[in-house]
Amino acid sequence: MLIEPKINEDGVVNLIITQTLRSVDNSATGINNNPVFNNQEITTSVVVRDGENLVLGGLIQTDSEQLNTGFLCSTEFRQLGIYFRINKTTPKDANSLLYYAQKLLI
Repeated sequence: MLIEPKINEDGVVNLIITQTLRSVDNSATGINNNPVFNNQEITTSVVVRDGENLVLGGLIQTDSEQLNTGFLCSTEFRQLGIYFRINKTTPKDANSLLYYAQKLLI
């Protein structure tokens, strides 16, 4: 998260806020088997006076991770492998929330 404050003469603060979520896309491969990245970015500007608070919700990302493991080489055998295999899907969520309390120290 990047916050650029600009303070005016009358104590009002202009904020330019940039929020970014980045993740690696495991389901895709790039050139020469390099990883593929997913990027989400939003930019907004707000005006906050001295003593005011700001709550800003931002980007939400939902992903899942799939894990397939087994005992030794038992997963190679179709009939026998189902008894020794573990398939697990884990959801992963990312949310961004900004709480900003304005207090000028002048």
